[in-house]
Amino acid sequence: MKKPSVYFWHSLTFAPDDYVERMQHIRDSLREHFEILEFQGLYRGTAEDVYHRDISHVIACEIFIADCTYPALGLGMEIQQANLVNKPMLILREKGAQVSRMVLGIPNPHARFAEYESPEEALKCIMNFYDILPKNGK
Repeated sequence: MKKPSVYFWHSLTFAPDDYVERMQHIRDSLREHFEILEFQGLYRGTAEDVYHRDISHVIACEIFIADCTYPALGLGMEIQQANLVNKPMLILREKGAQVSRMVLGIPNPHARFAEYESPEEALKCIMNFYDILPKNGK
């Protein structure tokens, strides 16, 4: 059976290393259940490569997940793209992190928001979100 595709994005440029490591742990843990579409990252390709690859992944994925614990302009652009194509999306944040009201006001009926205290709790939020999505066009 084909695994559903997930694009899981978070801040990179201005995020602390320990946060980026936690996000990588979550991404790695998701591989058991999902096909993870990889982002370009900080060092591979040109800026144009980053834009085109990452936006194409937002459009192609079945589920878009954004962790908004740390602000990121690129993440905001991807959230807006996911909203424009009415993508099922889960917006995560670590407990107590502030998220822009613009993001919190997304009118996408398929958008959900969740707070977590640990990577394990974030994984539970993701799996709970996946469980409520319609399957096979139902």
